[in-house]
Amino acid sequence: MQCYFRAESSDEFCKEKAHQYGSSPANQRIEGWWSSFGKSRSSFWINWFKDMVDAGILELGDEFDMKCLWFCYSRLLQKELENVKEHWNSHYIRKSRHDTVAGVPDILYFLPESVGFVDCVVAVPHDKIKQVQSECEVDHDDNNELYNEYFIHIMEANDWAFPENEKEALSLFQKFKLLQTP
Repeated sequence: MQCYFRAESSDEFCKEKAHQYGSSPANQRIEGWWSSFGKSRSSFWINWFKDMVDAGILELGDEFDMKCLWFCYSRLLQKELENVKEHWNSHYIRKSRHDTVAGVPDILYFLPESVGFVDCVVAVPHDKIKQVQSECEVDHDDNNELYNEYFIHIMEANDWAFPENEKEALSLFQKFKLLQTP
């Protein structure tokens, strides 16, 4: 998409130069970061959900359980991902002997001139964006909307709040499960 968006440009980053493929060793820093993240927060969530399965609270093959799990935990997971994004985009990247650019990602992106770089942002015609937008969209699940409406209705009827942490999300999940049980 980058190459397509930059196909009509004439600068040094146009056409096929708009995207660069590289070997894994060239990505050591981000690979190291993902490893660190995996050892901390993503492992926590994987183990949390595995514990729910092992305890018989969550059945992975059950559609209700999966929709309910997503409803109860998605806001927490999204909040955590936003924190990860904020942390990554505001940390300092050291200069290395490789082609690494030193600086803070947000500053490098939004204010490249302030650190001696060129702003490479180019305007992309709206029609080109619309053309590729379908490649980025996830299929809409009408069934998912029905479940969400149900969960929200139950929450409003019982004056339940959205969970603020994993324990509250587990409690909410279990409340929904109790309502489902005949």
